[in-house]
Amino acid sequence: MKSCCPQGDLQAKHLEGSLSIETVYGDVSAGFCTDAAIGTVHGDLSARSIDGNVDIVAVMGDISLRNIAGDVSIKQGSRDAKLRNLTGDTNTVGDIAGDIRLRGPLNPGKHTFTANGDIIFRWSA
Repeated sequence: MKSCCPQGDLQAKHLEGSLSIETVYGDVSAGFCTDAAIGTVHGDLSARSIDGNVDIVAVMGDISLRNIAGDVSIKQGSRDAKLRNLTGDTNTVGDIAGDIRLRGPLNPGKHTFTANGDIIFRWSA
């Protein structure tokens, strides 16, 4: 599915295949697809249960990712990022203006997290 929304929110769930978004001028809620390529979101972004990779260019609001099976790449976030159950081998989160809250586990691999606020890791016992 490919989408470009001039205004408003976008909800995309239970897709057969991948999700590709250029620009959304509201909030995005996505889930249950194979991969997600997301350009610019001018609101909040929430994505969960993605079976593959997630590639995000820029989010002006908060970012929430949960249960991502592939690699995650976030280039820019203007607020906080809440990340839970990232199971890819390479996760790169750069230029987050707020805090990053990461709840594990993480697979062995190369992981980079950069935030202007705090980075908080929470692992289950």
